[in-house]
Amino acid sequence: MIISFKAYMDNAEAKSGKSRDELYRTASEKGFIVDGKIVAAHKKLLEWLKSDIGLGHVHANFVIAYLQLRT
Repeated sequence: MIISFKAYMDNAEAKSGKSRDELYRTASEKGFIVDGKIVAAHKKLLEWLKSDIGLGHVHANFVIAYLQLRT
């Protein structure tokens, strides 16, 4: 079975309790995104999404991909 990018993001939103916009805003507030560009290393974003937001590895990577597409 193939799961779409949208489905992974929908699941990430459900698991985190945060919308895409909230995740982007929180990443910006944490200093991971500055002037619309990601300035944090992938590893730091992954650690944050897994520990603070509560996502698993795959969902965290999809959120990072979303943030990269948005910046």
